[in-house]
Amino acid sequence: MKRWLKRIRGSLGMGLTWAAVGFGVGAVLELLSGAPVNGALFENALQAAVMGFINGVAFSAVLRIAEGRRTFEEMSLWRFAGWGVVGGLVVSLLTGGGFLVFFTLLGAGCAAGSLAVARRADPLLATGEGVGLLEGEA
Repeated sequence: MKRWLKRIRGSLGMGLTWAAVGFGVGAVLELLSGAPVNGALFENALQAAVMGFINGVAFSAVLRIAEGRRTFEEMSLWRFAGWGVVGGLVVSLLTGGGFLVFFTLLGAGCAAGSLAVARRADPLLATGEGVGLLEGEA
C-alpha cells in the first residue's frame, strides 16, 4: 500500500479510537451529571465522539509534522501527551473554543494511552504473535 494511504488509514484509525474514548467519557459525564434517561441521553456523548474523532485526526497530523522521523521508543510519554494537548487545543480553537479544558485533557490522555498501546503492540507486530500470521509469515 502506498505510504500516503497508510498514513490516512492510520489517522482515521486514531480518530475512530479517540471517538470511542470521547463517547465513553461523554456518556459517563452525562450519567454523573444526573441527566434524565430518555432518547436524548447520549446527545452530548455523541458530540464528544465527533470531537474526539476530529481531535484524533488532528493529533495524528500534528504528530506526523512534529515527530515524523522518530519511533515510539524515541519519544517520551510526556512529549507524546504534549502533542495530544496541542492537537486538542487546535481542535478547540478551530471549533469555537468550547470545552477547551475537556478536549485538551482528552487529547493528553488519549495520546498517552495511544503510545502505551503502540509500545505494547510493537513487539507483537515484530514477531507476528497475536496478529493472525501463519507459521513462516512475517
